[in-house]
Amino acid sequence: MNALAAFCFLQIAAAGTQSPVLEFPEAGLDDPAAYEGYTTRFFRDARGNAFQIYLDARSGRVVHIWADGANASAAFNVRDSLGEPAHVVWADAGAIASEDGRGRIMQHRLASALPALQLGWFVLGTMRQERDFQYWEWHRRPYGDGPFVLDEFSNLVTSLERLPPAERDLHLSLLNAHDLASLRSRLHPRMTLGGDARVWTVLVEHTSLDGRTDMTIELRGNARESTARLTNDVVSVQTRGAAGIRFDVVTTTNGPSLTPLDRDEIFNEAFESFYSRERFVSDSLRRTLPPRELRQHPAVTSFRRLERAVLGLELLSYEEKLMAALPNYATYFGRDMMMSALMLEPVVSPNVQEHVIANVLRKVTSAGDVSHEEALGGQAIRENAAEYSATIRTWEEAQRAGHDSARQHLAKARDLLRNLHAVRENYRMIDDDFQLPVLVDRYLSRSDVPAERKRRFLNEAGPNGLMRLDALVRNLALVTHRARPYAEEPVATNLVEFLFRDDDGWFPGSWRDSRVGYGNGRFAMDVNAVWVPKALEATESILRHIRALGLRVPAQTTDAATDTEALD
Repeated sequence: MNALAAFCFLQIAAAGTQSPVLEFPEAGLDDPAAYEGYTTRFFRDARGNAFQIYLDARSGRVVHIWADGANASAAFNVRDSLGEPAHVVWADAGAIASEDGRGRIMQHRLASALPALQLGWFVLGTMRQERDFQYWEWHRRPYGDGPFVLDEFSNLVTSLERLPPAERDLHLSLLNAHDLASLRSRLHPRMTLGGDARVWTVLVEHTSLDGRTDMTIELRGNARESTARLTNDVVSVQTRGAAGIRFDVVTTTNGPSLTPLDRDEIFNEAFESFYSRERFVSDSLRRTLPPRELRQHPAVTSFRRLERAVLGLELLSYEEKLMAALPNYATYFGRDMMMSALMLEPVVSPNVQEHVIANVLRKVTSAGDVSHEEALGGQAIRENAAEYSATIRTWEEAQRAGHDSARQHLAKARDLLRNLHAVRENYRMIDDDFQLPVLVDRYLSRSDVPAERKRRFLNEAGPNGLMRLDALVRNLALVTHRARPYAEEPVATNLVEFLFRDDDGWFPGSWRDSRVGYGNGRFAMDVNAVWVPKALEATESILRHIRALGLRVPAQTTDAATDTEALD
């Protein structure tokens, strides 16, 4: 171990070990059969962001998910000497969270009773990438069965290669790459074997395609207990004795973090009082009952379930968004956030409603559409890369045809590379557009929120400089505009319909999110029978609240009010 590595190791060790915030399965609460071969732990990193690790013995996959501003993920497979999935377990009770110049760091230790392990299929990027890696069953392929590279990334490099030399150099500079070779090196992780007589290390490094963010996995083992070799991106670990194998896994990211919400920001006083009473009863029983009776007592079990639900919601709650779930959905979903805020209304504070509404409004388009889902971090780069390749193809076609538009396409391609990491929004869903007024009305109707606080909230500007009230107005106008045709002529074809895509038919833009779920249909019952009427009622109520608060009623809102009255 060199001096720098030793220094970093001591820094991390000094940070101290933390116990998991949550761990599944839990004896007495979870069905062991449902979790067969699968265990998971949740921690907080140095910035308070959720960090999940799961071990899947069925496939030998070890996955780390950072529920942060980049939806980061780092994973690998563990196999035995015959190439079959190997069973690894937690070697320590917790994990170590720290932070240094490289970014946020999480360290934990794994163990196996086997004398030899093979570690491979390292994938560092986002959970969306890891999810696809597993959906396509790459994690079940033999090691060395071709490199795993997303088509969008390899196509970007190929598209860039076809450019004239001067233009190619400009595009490379926009990606912070010196040459094509350095850009290609970002398509897959770089692996280095190191260490000394005391410690062996394997460093796995990944740089994002635009060169802006880095992630690493470092494996560390006691060289007196085991040896490590690196061959063709596969790490072979061999025990020196009969005690099995232990190794540390250190993951690092310099991606953006989120701002976690404290418990007192999430829950209201009534729920806090209820929680405290339930905890008091459980604690009292723990002090008086023998262990066997304690495990079976319904009040103790009930509180354990309640506590898990509270901790789980805390792990998913941030100022920037409420996440849908971990591990697969550690990202922004506008509809899911609003549904969560509506269902949790009896137990959460007004802060939660304000955070959800504010984050939905900052993504509303000029036409009033609500963003259903965001693509950020590596997923944003992936989608922007696909658009870049399509733009280069369009530029080539215009070049061959001698069209003046070729310059515009090339300028667009450059802009995409300048902001390859720019977050992309999905506006194809329609149910979320009608859910926003319902949630806003619930908030404005709260008697426990002072009028001045409501005025201040609506008058505050988002990151784009647009006041929340003005963004809300855009949505109200959209809702009434879409509802008008059926109100004026109540025939089925005037109902609110899904978006039509020439190449793909009617896109299922509602909660079932599936053509099968909607029978390849055009109109959703949940949208037209539930959300549209409720949104119109909420719009009328919101307008009354705005006037009662003494706020200016923008022109678009006045139009929406006229439409709403006409639809009664």
